[in-house]
This record gives sequence, C-alpha cells and structure tokens, in this order.
Amino acid sequence: MNEEQLKHMLRSGQHIGSHGDNHYWWNSLNEKEMSQELDLSISFLEKIGVDMNNWTACYPYGSYDDQSIKMLEERGCKLAVTTETDIGTTNKDKRFIMPRLDTNHIPKDKNQSTEKWYEKG
Repeated sequence: MNEEQLKHMLRSGQHIGSHGDNHYWWNSLNEKEMSQELDLSISFLEKIGVDMNNWTACYPYGSYDDQSIKMLEERGCKLAVTTETDIGTTNKDKRFIMPRLDTNHIPKDKNQSTEKWYEKG
C-alpha cells in the first residue's frame, strides 16, 4: 500500500494506526531502537494526516513488552491491539493489550465453516 492509497482510506473514514516503521519485533528492540521505530512511525502517520489525538498501534507479529507499552503511552497512543483472538473490550487498564478479531477469522467463501474462536478450551 502506498501513501496515496493510505490517504484515500483516511479520507474515506478508515482508521490508520501505527504498525512500526520497519515491522520489527518490538519485544526484541533496545530502548534506542524502539524509540526510533516509534518516532519514525509517528512522523509517517502525521505526514499522511492521521488524527494524532487518537492514534493507535498494532503490535508487529503480536510482539510487545513493558518497554513498548510504556513508550506508546508516553507518546500519547490511545490503545494497542495484540494478536490474541477475542472480542476487544474497553478497559482503560488494559488498553495497550487489547485482543481483536482478524480478517483471517472470517470465512473466505459461503461454504467455509466459521472458525470457532469464541469457544474457550
């Protein structure tokens, strides 16, 4: 996806959030690398016109740690989603470790069965 496509999505009402600048595993970065990764991503979001009063993040590969959560919060991120499969609920204390449903959990055609993500083991 290129910049113009992202800007078009924004103009059409789509939410665009951070996924890092280089798609690194955030839980493997030292403080300096993580800071640079976030700052470059934030600069890009600003450049394409994202509302930075309400910016969000999605952890690359689901990778996060205390450092990445702290840095997101320090930079004004509102929430971040993990790769944990579940319905996201609004909980201020857990807003940086929200589960989500991915498009991979939606059947691709009418004959495909629905993934039973909602059945707890």
